[in-house]
Amino acid sequence: MATTTTPDVIERFFDIRRENAVYRHAGEVPELDVPDQSVRVERVTKSLLDRIDLPTEAYVKFRRFLEEGHQGFIAHDDGELVARGWTLTPESTHVPYNLPDWVADLDVYWLFYARTYEGHRRKGWHKYLMRRRLEQIYQREPDAWVYTDAVPENVSRYTFLSLGFEPAGMMATYRLGHPSVAVKQVGTWDRNADHPPLPGDDD
Repeated sequence: MATTTTPDVIERFFDIRRENAVYRHAGEVPELDVPDQSVRVERVTKSLLDRIDLPTEAYVKFRRFLEEGHQGFIAHDDGELVARGWTLTPESTHVPYNLPDWVADLDVYWLFYARTYEGHRRKGWHKYLMRRRLEQIYQREPDAWVYTDAVPENVSRYTFLSLGFEPAGMMATYRLGHPSVAVKQVGTWDRNADHPPLPGDDD
């Protein structure tokens, strides 16, 4: 009979994630035109999810995000997803998979789970939905602390800077447990750590 070695067990229950570059927004939201006037941009609500024909996986995940207290925007064309973007809020009961659990206790907003879908990329949707989320946050709480993050090689870091985000250290997240049982996310945030060079910046 095959035996499970200690390293095998550790690998199942201790998933080390790479460090992410953290950014904090400086407070000013730039004006941006919607990339395509024919595409609808809406705040995600339960009624919206029930009204449009989304893929099952997206519907289930978005419903869960709402139940956990997150806020989101989607751009869609008759149910076809064009882009999405979500925000952890001070009322959120769970944190995204890339953040330590204790972030939920910080009374901050954190932009996460953004994507522009195939066929709609390089048109400015990622940046536009980030702007809409920032606008929503500051309308609700003008002095809010707003963060986001990305792995060092992610070109979205250029978008963060163009929207007024500033470097705010490095964060490492570790996932303890097994998805079929329970997962605890722990981690460290060195707010003074320098960011690695931007992708493609060799200087």
